[in-house]
Amino acid sequence: MDPLIAPLRPVAAVAFGLCALAVIVMSLLPGNEVPSLGFWDKAEHFVAYAGLGGLGALACWQRHRASVVRLLLLLWLLGAGAELAQAASPGRNPELGDAIANALGACVGVFLLRSALLPLYVGGLHRLRSVRRRS
Repeated sequence: MDPLIAPLRPVAAVAFGLCALAVIVMSLLPGNEVPSLGFWDKAEHFVAYAGLGGLGALACWQRHRASVVRLLLLLWLLGAGAELAQAASPGRNPELGDAIANALGACVGVFLLRSALLPLYVGGLHRLRSVRRRS
């Protein structure tokens, strides 16, 4: 395992759990108590699940590829389940568009972190260490 990533994984796991709890609570609040960031509703769903996907991807970094598949399935089920559970919350209605935004956000968050952001971070730190060693 990359020594630069290892200390981040437990922090990401805790942050993932806390953020998932916050998303669940926000998803089940009665309609008149739901705060809005002032963005398009689907964008808020997308960003929330992209954040969860990124944190989850960091938490399971360098594990078997199946763990990423399980993470995506978990997030898709969480997003769809939260939408379905809104039927029991006053003033809330499940929406297929929200579930789709949740799933797309989770996919983008996972793949963006795994394929772009984290490799850039690790590569940059390795280059910085090699420059320091030369001087």
